[in-house]
Amino acid sequence: MLTVLLRCDLNVPIDQDFTILDDSRIVAIQDTVKFFLNKNARIVLLTHLGRPQPCHDINQWDPSLSTLLLKTAIEKILNQEILYIKGLIGTDVYKQIQKSNHHLILLENLRFHPGEETNNENFAKELSYLGDIYVNDAFSICHRSHASVSQLPLYMNHSAGCSLQKDITAFRHIFKNPKHPFVVCMGGAKLSTKLPIIEHLLPRIDHLIIGGAMAHTFLKAKGYSIGGSMYEESYMSMASNLLDQYPSSIILPKDGLGLCNENVVTVDMTNVPKDVTLYDVGPHSIASFQNIIASAKTIVWNGPFGKIEDPRFQSGTTSLIAMLSTSNATTIAGGGETNYTLSLVQDHSLTHITQGGGAFLEYLEGSELPGLSALGL
Repeated sequence: MLTVLLRCDLNVPIDQDFTILDDSRIVAIQDTVKFFLNKNARIVLLTHLGRPQPCHDINQWDPSLSTLLLKTAIEKILNQEILYIKGLIGTDVYKQIQKSNHHLILLENLRFHPGEETNNENFAKELSYLGDIYVNDAFSICHRSHASVSQLPLYMNHSAGCSLQKDITAFRHIFKNPKHPFVVCMGGAKLSTKLPIIEHLLPRIDHLIIGGAMAHTFLKAKGYSIGGSMYEESYMSMASNLLDQYPSSIILPKDGLGLCNENVVTVDMTNVPKDVTLYDVGPHSIASFQNIIASAKTIVWNGPFGKIEDPRFQSGTTSLIAMLSTSNATTIAGGGETNYTLSLVQDHSLTHITQGGGAFLEYLEGSELPGLSALGL
């Protein structure tokens, strides 16, 4: 029987009661699993979970980060009984896999082994002995130089899974030959984390719509008062330079929602009172964004436009999702907070949503991703 080592990303959020809060990453591997089950193959699931302390002693592995916690949810979603093996490499693990009547097998948390995050060649070789082919079906881990991502495929026949192929096809379609106007909507708290992306994209796009707290740094660089709102003083000169270089491309909020003595207020962005702290874009901003989005042919979105964990400051981001859903553009969204925001909106129809967080950001920067390079992609 063909044995497939399927590197997936089942690093799902789990609460204190060990309940899975978001199972979308499990759902994402369905097509690849079904494909190999139809080939009568045996599938060994390889994943990490959280950030455990690596240890060679299996008895010291943290049970609160064991993949055993995922077993029931995976069985329910994939409609397939799973054999869980408390181990990762070695003769005993190999024998359990070979003797099993199960078509789906779940190994322990890859990060329990010290060789995973150190990108250890010997650990990758030991993993390779467990199967016949390697399949990566998780774009979200492709930016990691870890043994199961960038080393393991070097020792086996390898390919991309269905989900990863969809991501790569979507990304290359818009970045190699995008239709214009090409608009990027960028939110989030800090300009410092998004600056390399912005610098890489601005020469290639028509408009960059900026929301979230990082817009405050740009507004402050223009000389506007932003009240008591968060901004990054050390990045103001860089923001100012970008505004000088791309005056017509960078689109900033015209107004915002904030708090003044615990009351929600709407203020003009050119003159925010000192006692106001901004947490979302306002209705005039949304209206101005609408005109640009309506005429766009390609749109990429990353990051919320407000403090989405507070229902009072979700309207800017949910309005953005509604605009993207009704546009005639090819729309791609990704990033951890972006995916969380989409979970708050029941009705949306974006062209493509990637599970990638850090990997998506590095791809937008134009960086080479080790996981893709190892697959020859």
